[in-house]
Amino acid sequence: MSEGLSQLDLSQYDPSEIQRAAKIALYNQDLRLFCEKELKIVIKDVTGESDLQQFRPYRWQLDQIEAAEKQLARIGKIRQIVFKCRQPGESTMAAGIVSRLTYLTHNVHAFVVAQDKTTVGTIFGIYNNYYENLSDDIRPMQKYFTKGTRMVLGNPNMRARTDDPGLNSELIVGEAKNINVGTGFTVHALHLSELARYASVQSLKDSLIPAFSDGKNTIGIIESTAHWAAGAEMLKSMCERAMRGESEWEYHFVRWWRQPEFQISLEKGEIFKTTQEEKHLLKTVPLLTLENLKWRRRKLMDLDGDIYAFRISFPFTFEEAWIPGGHSAFPIDRLMELRGQIKPPKRRCEMTIDGKLYDDPDGRLLIWEEPEQGAEYHLGSDLGAGIDDEAHDATTAEIVKQGNRKQVAEWQGYIDARDFADVLFHLGMYYNVAQIAPETEKYGLGCVVRLQELCYPNIHIWQKRDQINVKYTNFLGWSTTNNSKILLVDLCRHLLWNRQLHIYSEALLEEMLNYVRDVTPGGFHTYNAGPGSTDDLIQAFMIALRISEDEAMWSQEGEMEFKQEKTEEKYRERDPAYYDVEGLRAIGVHTARSETKPW
Repeated sequence: MSEGLSQLDLSQYDPSEIQRAAKIALYNQDLRLFCEKELKIVIKDVTGESDLQQFRPYRWQLDQIEAAEKQLARIGKIRQIVFKCRQPGESTMAAGIVSRLTYLTHNVHAFVVAQDKTTVGTIFGIYNNYYENLSDDIRPMQKYFTKGTRMVLGNPNMRARTDDPGLNSELIVGEAKNINVGTGFTVHALHLSELARYASVQSLKDSLIPAFSDGKNTIGIIESTAHWAAGAEMLKSMCERAMRGESEWEYHFVRWWRQPEFQISLEKGEIFKTTQEEKHLLKTVPLLTLENLKWRRRKLMDLDGDIYAFRISFPFTFEEAWIPGGHSAFPIDRLMELRGQIKPPKRRCEMTIDGKLYDDPDGRLLIWEEPEQGAEYHLGSDLGAGIDDEAHDATTAEIVKQGNRKQVAEWQGYIDARDFADVLFHLGMYYNVAQIAPETEKYGLGCVVRLQELCYPNIHIWQKRDQINVKYTNFLGWSTTNNSKILLVDLCRHLLWNRQLHIYSEALLEEMLNYVRDVTPGGFHTYNAGPGSTDDLIQAFMIALRISEDEAMWSQEGEMEFKQEKTEEKYRERDPAYYDVEGLRAIGVHTARSETKPW
């Protein structure tokens, strides 16, 4: 102890006030101690015990407390965004962190936003319960109280306020659609509960976020499950930026299978037979147990087997929660399997005017596999307006290798159609004069015209597919209609279901996960990007798959016809019975062309 402190005379101070000040100082240094010693919670299940019990943090809550303390020490404030399952107790945890600042510190304005009126009352009840059950020596005076929405801390005695004003802190809990009250003062602690469920986030952006202080010791906590309301896009975007390290917000994921209430014990001697899906989950999900799977089966039964409803409430990953419900264009389980294929590209490149590739960490061209001598490649392309506006309609190209349907390269960016044709020309030449199929709707026609000017030798020729013999037309490129889009999706779904796709791009997989089937007012089925997503990469990829499959089919047909002709030449004179009764084709040899030629 320093000489100054050892000589400090504390005899004039009330010992209880000294103890109180020391206790508050200790709690301000140790969040876990404050939570475990001061917070009381209402127990969820009905027992013979009291309605209240001491807060005992789960393991994941202890991790969050530790992360908050480290962040406070590192950057001087707390910014946490928590993506959670249903009912894990995160609102309780967030309220505890905000309560420490609000109930122990002078001049703090805390604002909590809930998705609806009922939840406003519930969350205010958590904060009020914490306040009422604080130790008597540290519970601050309450100036006034508006049931269910507002608590002002201060001396209720007007005459005594001059000598002892109290904390002069305030807590407001408001409904998401009515939060303009937050503009009247600086907000030091902001708690957004169930952001994805907000019917609107405009008032949040217009009034509350600008009022939120960026100062020292301030607290921001956003906690939410997945949901498809107006707040979903804001939550999803903030989580993704936090995961990429592009903001000061720290991302946390609450894993449902780590919660003790989300498991059912196995009976003595019970043999729990796992399905193929459950075996896969046990291998790929850390710390998942048979007890968790037993609970999962029970919950799925309660949901009438609706796996999409389960995933949005109890996801295994952040991405899984945002998969659209029963309207997904592709089998979700197969898409999730593709995650194991995702890997970074071998090269990230840009291209010079004369078509030479050079490595660039921010390049728009991603290469997973360089061209092989003698291999055939097919390039599908989807063209945007060339500007990055609110629609985020990018121009894209996907290249697949014929035979194994392997994604080998991807290009995505914002570029004029004619300039992009130059990129496609050089990219096609690089991949062994790949067949190129630009989508011709909107901006694509300009790309096709430019490719013709450049005399590119392998532009896809549009085919008529609704006749006995598939016929080549006089049109170039890929024409996207409702029927041709269904044709693309059908092939992609078939290959995916039979595990015949090889994709490596995380961006492409994300688009596939959010590609949905819809029904127009006229009753037609159509496919589009889901809310907050795009479909530029998946459209280019499906075009590349389709033209690759066509080329493979005609190559196979030509080879079979060649073999048939040789066989006929060998046996024509020797064995008349070799032909069918009409003498039209050889028995046992069937091809699409041999079937349709007599017609």
